[in-house]
Amino acid sequence: VLILAQNNLDYEDVYNLSTFENLRKLDLSYSIRKPDLIYLFKNSCISKSLEFLDLSFCKLNANDILGILKCRNLLFLILKCCNLKYGCFSCYDELFLDLKIQLLFLCISHCNLPKNALDIAEFSTKYLNILHLNGNTISKKGFDFICNSLKLKELSVSMCRFRFRFLKSLLDKPIMETLEVFKANRNLCHSEDLINFISSANEIEYYFMKCRDESGQMVEF
Repeated sequence: VLILAQNNLDYEDVYNLSTFENLRKLDLSYSIRKPDLIYLFKNSCISKSLEFLDLSFCKLNANDILGILKCRNLLFLILKCCNLKYGCFSCYDELFLDLKIQLLFLCISHCNLPKNALDIAEFSTKYLNILHLNGNTISKKGFDFICNSLKLKELSVSMCRFRFRFLKSLLDKPIMETLEVFKANRNLCHSEDLINFISSANEIEYYFMKCRDESGQMVEF
């Protein structure tokens, strides 16, 4: 385990990290301030052992995503508040199609994802249990893909600026059979959909803090 959060790492620092053979957990949050550094992980010693990688608030580009995807034993990947919109869109096919790595937990919250990022996604992983998409704009097509295709135990979509009745889209989808935790704080939730969801979610732990209904009234659960 190595925690290097809130440092300003340069090329030589990351290159040296890539030579570590038995490192399983690495926290680099706030520490990568230049793109093309995590690309050094590609086919390196660290790519064979790393299981947990936190790159929150780091500056990444498409090459860096490719470096991450070469870490084939990666189980936990946190990319919170990484701006993945500009310069990274070309890597989305790689990011989503190449999830053959056995990811259990993926956090891409507040990443400024393009609205249609999940529209073209085709996750090839069957291991993903937890997905955090907080603070991104998600289209109905992308949300339907998540609900139809992923067997998640936890889904977090707080502050996602939905422009459709997302709870109505969630009900009666395959994901309801596996979902154990659902977080949708600070969203607009239609009152009828809330009632239907709560009546159907007997075994789901859910959070709707500071949500508003169609009339603008605050509702909390």
